[in-house]
Amino acid sequence: MAMRSPPAARSPRSPLGSPTRLAASLSKRTTREEEKQELQHLNDRLATYIDRVKTLEAENSKLTTEITTTKDTIEREVSNVKEMYETELADARRLLDETAKEKARQQIANQKNATRLDELQVKYVFYALCF
Repeated sequence: MAMRSPPAARSPRSPLGSPTRLAASLSKRTTREEEKQELQHLNDRLATYIDRVKTLEAENSKLTTEITTTKDTIEREVSNVKEMYETELADARRLLDETAKEKARQQIANQKNATRLDELQVKYVFYALCF
């Protein structure tokens, strides 16, 4: 059997044990506190990042809606303007056709009148020479 030293023979110890254990315990506690602070800092950074992402997603959604609305408005306005110009263009073409027809009628009438004038001038000269 091994012999133990009597309890009185032991040196008085702290609840943590030897001074080396105390230093190790304090070192572990400091390390744990540092880890805890680092984790808290990282947690704060993550929360900030998540808030920023949510803000950007909301802004992106708002801008997407605004773009869609603007595109729809522009398409509607372009369609209205296109329809208006197509109507005006059709009217202008119809007027141009009518004007061309009227010009052709006037040219035919003018040619007939020029021919009639020539005929009358010939008759006038003939009657003037005869009398």
